[in-house]
Amino acid sequence: MNHTVSTEIKKMVLRDAYPGYYDLKTTEFTPYHTDVRFDVFGIRRARRESRIVEVKSSRADFLSDKKWEGYLPFATHFYFAAPEGVIVPSELPDKVGLIEIITYKNGYVGCKYTKLCKKLPPLGEQNYIKIIEGAFVRLRIELEKTEAGSHDA
Repeated sequence: MNHTVSTEIKKMVLRDAYPGYYDLKTTEFTPYHTDVRFDVFGIRRARRESRIVEVKSSRADFLSDKKWEGYLPFATHFYFAAPEGVIVPSELPDKVGLIEIITYKNGYVGCKYTKLCKKLPPLGEQNYIKIIEGAFVRLRIELEKTEAGSHDA
């Protein structure tokens, strides 16, 4: 995977594909006590919905990924995001969506929903709790970093 391309795609997905009403939207998210890590993740607590976006920087990256199906129990909405043409929408399962990174005529580079996902089954209680606990752990780590940084000043 090309990490520079992947990082840029993650930034665009956070900017363009996650409306402001997500309680948490972030990259590199891991639910508590699991061995999965989502490239881009967002949760709406009021609706108990979660959106996972798996970023693919190239065709080879997409074809070699064997772990993404393990993310589905943590998602009510699942998308792949990739540069335009990397993934053919018809090769994705029916409920999985596709966000393509495209360059518009005015030069703006952004996200285009090429295939909308369909809502997956509701989050199970245990997986929902792992997501919420993962968010608390993430917050604690970020607060500790902030506190450590303020002591260094």
